[in-house]
Amino acid sequence: MTAFTVFDPATGRILRTGFVDCENVQAQAQSGEAVLPVESDWSKHCIKDGLPALKPRTLQDYIVATRIHRDALLAASDWTQLPDVPLSTKSTWAAYRQALRDITNQPDQLAIEWPVQPV
Repeated sequence: MTAFTVFDPATGRILRTGFVDCENVQAQAQSGEAVLPVESDWSKHCIKDGLPALKPRTLQDYIVATRIHRDALLAASDWTQLPDVPLSTKSTWAAYRQALRDITNQPDQLAIEWPVQPV
């Protein structure tokens, strides 16, 4: 079973969550909705840049939300480091991934400067 979150891509509002067989995750979204194969608590989370993110309340919430978002972006780019990916792609994405890892070293956690994903 895979956890899923259905959300409104226009607003990021989480509409519903649940569990379903892996092959049926995408079928959970209706017209005008999007779905991610992750569980999320709608009272504590929202969708930011197509990924679940905490609704920040305190500085610690911002730090946790930054780490969650960063980790999701890293996971989404894991494919770029596989053995069959061209070296030029690997190196470009490796720099982006390192910049993501360095996010937590930025002095102002309320004004994070996110690296631009390679194209």
